[in-house]
Amino acid sequence: DYGHNPDAIQALCNAVETMPSKKRVVVISGAGDRRDEDIRKQTQILGGVFESIAAVDAYGESNLLLPDGPPEAISQSRVTAAFFDVLRVRPAIGRVFGAENEVDGRDRVAVLSDAFWRRRFGGDPAIVGRTIPIDGNAYEVIGIMPPGFTYPVGALQPAELWMPWVPTPAERVRGRMRTFYLQSIARLKPGVSIEEARAQMNQVAASMQQANPESNTGHTVGIR
Repeated sequence: DYGHNPDAIQALCNAVETMPSKKRVVVISGAGDRRDEDIRKQTQILGGVFESIAAVDAYGESNLLLPDGPPEAISQSRVTAAFFDVLRVRPAIGRVFGAENEVDGRDRVAVLSDAFWRRRFGGDPAIVGRTIPIDGNAYEVIGIMPPGFTYPVGALQPAELWMPWVPTPAERVRGRMRTFYLQSIARLKPGVSIEEARAQMNQVAASMQQANPESNTGHTVGIR
């Protein structure tokens, strides 16, 4: 349970520091009452072990309403800015958003997939810098991802655009709302294998359950 026990994540970091192998991208998952401030604290802790880590709300849906047609349901992912660093991917046109966009009022920016850009906007590079109406709000298109880039990988309906993830007011208050929908992806530092990381995380999950049985019993931390 990441939210209840940042100290356990610190213990995980100390354990992972001892593991040898190649640099890898991993997906971390676990159940718990994860608050915004906990996620940010854990990101700082994990920075000593992982090269980068990002939170992902992978399976969202929004409505696009352009003047030339009816409302269109589009698939989107809300992610923290480190998402693009973890995956080592840069836009073909424009830029991606940064940590400065992870706050209310500065989060209305979007990065489009190449396929969506070509299908809906005819591959017109001039769309970068313009706004498009998403869920009744104007979002500035700031970048276009390269051809072939999809996430989640292998999904029947991968994201057509990416926007900054900003927690809701309820998610900022412990006990009000659980952020079970969030997933974390991370890039391991050099010298850490996924098998060794998984074994160590299983040990940490057991320790977390013992320390916080009311919130962690029956839950595990996974890595793949």
